[in-house]
Amino acid sequence: MPKHLLVLVDNLEYAHVALEKAQQLALSLQLPVRILAFTHQSLDNLPFELSEQKKAEIKKTLIDKYHTELSGQLESLFDENQISLSVHWHKHPEEFIKENHALDDVEMLIKARHIDNQNQFTLLDWRLIRTFDTPLYFVADNTWKNKKGIFACLDLGSKLQEKYILNQKIMELGNQLAAKLSVPLHIGYAISVSPILRDLGIVFTDEQEINALKNLPEQQQALVEQYQLADKLKIKAGDVAKVIPSLAADANASLVVMGSIGRTGLKGKLIGNTAEQVMKLLKTDLLVLSPSKQK
Repeated sequence: MPKHLLVLVDNLEYAHVALEKAQQLALSLQLPVRILAFTHQSLDNLPFELSEQKKAEIKKTLIDKYHTELSGQLESLFDENQISLSVHWHKHPEEFIKENHALDDVEMLIKARHIDNQNQFTLLDWRLIRTFDTPLYFVADNTWKNKKGIFACLDLGSKLQEKYILNQKIMELGNQLAAKLSVPLHIGYAISVSPILRDLGIVFTDEQEINALKNLPEQQQALVEQYQLADKLKIKAGDVAKVIPSLAADANASLVVMGSIGRTGLKGKLIGNTAEQVMKLLKTDLLVLSPSKQK
């Protein structure tokens, strides 16, 4: 199967956000779109017992409702030859997709991201980020207003091979999307500085920023030279979780491209990682990559 965009719909209320972005990307990247929608309700813990026939009728009713509503939205966005739509009854969409979809053929997976005062990501979002090997495009439904452009967030201070691979993929996809969408690409590097050491006068943020490019690991220096970033790179030292949103805002970015090395163990569930802390503060679209995620 040729490369395509895969849209995951798990909530009809926000589906239009992901579908509209998929339509924009499909036109720019010249790729077909496949939509997988999911609905599920527990029918086994009700205060009364349902027959298997009644359960089947309820499932069909909900699936048909999803299909009808999504079909109505798709008519105004896509030519019918550009898309396919299927609706499934499944509690865990990420498991269904892994078991039933050829992810090597997916250019990127697109999903709506609902932002409110309490949450920016659902449990499904985090499961995708931590376990999927496909570029993940989260489309924010409540973004920073009047923003254009793309902000690519690099981690240049690490000697880890996987961080170098991430930086390469971030630059490749960032450049590709900026060219296809005809928007500017901004590149940033956040240097982690402990607020305590800064306040004690042991570490100085301006000194870290001035000497940043001199102190990079060899592979990362080669990447800076490869993409001629020395005069383009925006460098800022401080608390990375706050610095990156600040750099993205300064760049008027509507999309932030960043890497994440997902943690699935107890440590990850308790404290998360830096990328996840950053994501929670960004009110933009997000394109999330991991070292193994392909273009």
